[in-house]
Amino acid sequence: METRIAEAQSAGETLAHISEGIAAATGEAFFRSLVRHLADALAVNYAFVTECADPQQTRVRALAFWDGVNFVKDVEYG
Repeated sequence: METRIAEAQSAGETLAHISEGIAAATGEAFFRSLVRHLADALAVNYAFVTECADPQQTRVRALAFWDGVNFVKDVEYG
């Protein structure tokens, strides 16, 4: 039971950290802020958000891609 409570508190803190970081951002800045805060909160190097890049939905395009140091531009793949 104590483990579940600790996990819930940790998840809540993680979500609060992400929410605080992205609250003021809009447009492209929102997605950049989101992936940067996700990477930080989850302690990972890479985070990205994509969208379908073609009508057939066979390609994706990164709206924001964080590589642990910088934002990567023009990422698209099948």
